[in-house]
Amino acid sequence: MRTHAAPRLLLSRLLAATALLVLVLAAPAGAAKRASHKPRKAALPKLVAAPPVIGIAEQHPDLFLDPLYQAAGLNHSRLLVGWNGIFDDNQRGQMDAYLNAAHLLNIDVLVTFGNSRANGRDRPTPQQLVQAFRAVRSRYPWVTEFGTWNEPNIQGAAPELTATYWRALTHDCPSCTILAADMVDTANMTRWIKRFRKAARKEPKYWGLHNYVDANLFVATGTRGILNATRGQIWLTETGGVVERNNGSKIAFATGTDHAAAAVKFIFDRLVPMSPRIRRVYLYNWRANPGPSTWDSALTNADGTPRPAYQELRRQLARGSAPKPTPTPCAIKASIPLLPGVCLPTR
Repeated sequence: MRTHAAPRLLLSRLLAATALLVLVLAAPAGAAKRASHKPRKAALPKLVAAPPVIGIAEQHPDLFLDPLYQAAGLNHSRLLVGWNGIFDDNQRGQMDAYLNAAHLLNIDVLVTFGNSRANGRDRPTPQQLVQAFRAVRSRYPWVTEFGTWNEPNIQGAAPELTATYWRALTHDCPSCTILAADMVDTANMTRWIKRFRKAARKEPKYWGLHNYVDANLFVATGTRGILNATRGQIWLTETGGVVERNNGSKIAFATGTDHAAAAVKFIFDRLVPMSPRIRRVYLYNWRANPGPSTWDSALTNADGTPRPAYQELRRQLARGSAPKPTPTPCAIKASIPLLPGVCLPTR
């Protein structure tokens, strides 16, 4: 039996080899060459920046007790103070109400220095500003984020002097987050920044921007300008859609509640995604003042009802990671001065 199996086995192998040769010859040209290449690696997904921190720029501490604010779950705010306000009894009382309430409710506050309320053109020496800075930090030690100066490029604060302020504050508190300046997106912004950087002699890690012009004209000129002129993080420390404006500005744009909502949408959909360096957005402001106003970009009406811009904010918050909910007021009166009749939880 085995003597006859060998020729049959040889024949079957020969037929198999012939069939394989036919298949190879019949294959399309270049197929063997393509098969010899290593398979391509799958394209890596593009990295997407984390959603920015969202807060409210607002001067009134009753913001924190508004049910609409609490429903939004926001836990960052910005407060503008006169550079020497800590030494004035009335202004210090307002700061107490705001910063103590925020502290009890676990809300982080960015405190920005700006013009003296008594004399808007009075400029402190660097030593005077550091003295005020130390007084603020001593009274509110939980505040660690500061803006050196508010809107210096339209308030007449020289970039060289502002750079000296910034260097003095960063030297006095190396562990604090100090924004170089809160710029306005006007035509002189990039020139001002160039002079600041030359005088500062080191690169700031943080800049503030008030890009109302971009937001309400639906353009990106100023936002792109500060991104090109700086290297650090950009915080939109004031921005939003304008409902009413009678401040004499020569820059014209539309206003109204629907316009303001569209501007808020544009900020988050078009301006923030321009760069991962844009890390925070503080919308200004929360509640409209009753009666005529020179400026109104509030998210709610004077009676506390929500505007379309508030609804747009809620949609934007829903797109990102859920913020930490703000605690609700309690029934026990706090032991430090806050707002009349307000009860807040202990920290």
